[in-house]
Amino acid sequence: MKITRHSLMAKGILVLLSLLIIIFVFTFSWFTPPIEDNYASGVSMKTKAGSDFEYAIGFQTSQTGGRYLVTDFTSMGEEEWDIEHLEVDGYENTFNLIYDYNPIDITGDGVTLIRPNMEYGNWKINTGTDDYSIAEANTQYISFDIIVRSKSRSMLSLGPQSYAVGDCEKTIVNNETVDVPDGSQLIGASVTRKSDYGNFSKDAIVGAVRVAFIGFDDDGSITADSLMQDLQNDKLADTPSLLWVPRPDLYLNNNNRDQEVTGWSLNTGVASTDTFNLQSSAMTDSAYSTYRHQQYDIFNNTNNSVVTNNSSYVRISSKDANDNCYRFNDNVSLFPITYEKTVTENNQSVTYYYGKTRVRIWVEGTDTESRRALAGGKFRFNFDLTTNG
Repeated sequence: MKITRHSLMAKGILVLLSLLIIIFVFTFSWFTPPIEDNYASGVSMKTKAGSDFEYAIGFQTSQTGGRYLVTDFTSMGEEEWDIEHLEVDGYENTFNLIYDYNPIDITGDGVTLIRPNMEYGNWKINTGTDDYSIAEANTQYISFDIIVRSKSRSMLSLGPQSYAVGDCEKTIVNNETVDVPDGSQLIGASVTRKSDYGNFSKDAIVGAVRVAFIGFDDDGSITADSLMQDLQNDKLADTPSLLWVPRPDLYLNNNNRDQEVTGWSLNTGVASTDTFNLQSSAMTDSAYSTYRHQQYDIFNNTNNSVVTNNSSYVRISSKDANDNCYRFNDNVSLFPITYEKTVTENNQSVTYYYGKTRVRIWVEGTDTESRRALAGGKFRFNFDLTTNG
């Protein structure tokens, strides 16, 4: 059904914003010794549909000289954003969001991300100490702000068509490449980027990926201008608006061959009722479930062990009954677009309302897919962002 721009405005609904993020991941593992340096490159965004709101990206790296920079606002369309060549008004050169990016697997709830003290060889967490380091944004994980402006007060939400895929999870339909986030493309002897450990793709690293959307606490000092000018690290909310586990349907099984580099397998289509006896030299769990977010929480757990985060802000993708793909299948509010500012455009005064959220993407080290067997995997996201008045 075709919906006109006028009808959308009448209903107070702004249509979907789709952000495609491609990330190449080479990650250290907490469960086996690292044998090569990690590396990551190639993050991009692409908008796919028209909309009545605009967005910009706020970011900071060493390349910006410590400055917090914001790209120009853009409306929806077929324009592709290359995060390695971000354009900022007033600067002749472009900026690379992953200029400093050298990722390793870390752990946390999104707001607090840490690298615990590790045993020699980085093969497991040193549980005998409380030592840790705070993970570094855009060095050990991806971090950027989505800043939205609209001509009406509204709320930005993550919608049900959001999903994550290993890069090889795609097929051709009617001469067009489409994503198939169901795991079927990740197994078999002829998969793309085949692991040396078994007949599965390294792209299954997507099973260990986490995404957090974090709002900002307003102490009265936040304005539309400050959203554009300040990193505002000290104003991050205590908990995420959303911590998303996008691919719970995958389980990397060592088949009791933890110290060997062959004979592993990848379970796909894992149901929420399935549990596994996770046995490795670094981690044991008699009822491991891929439908939980686990993290190493040294702050609230006296036993210094991996704990399950069952907080209300944790959401898990599920199977879409229509196409058997694993999608968000929900609609969760991320942040309000309410900070008002009037500007002059074409000799006329125009009032915009602004809002902002921080996005963090990391490889969760306590997840069973965070293994050397999947080093070199490649994954991407589709964010279905909807703005409702």
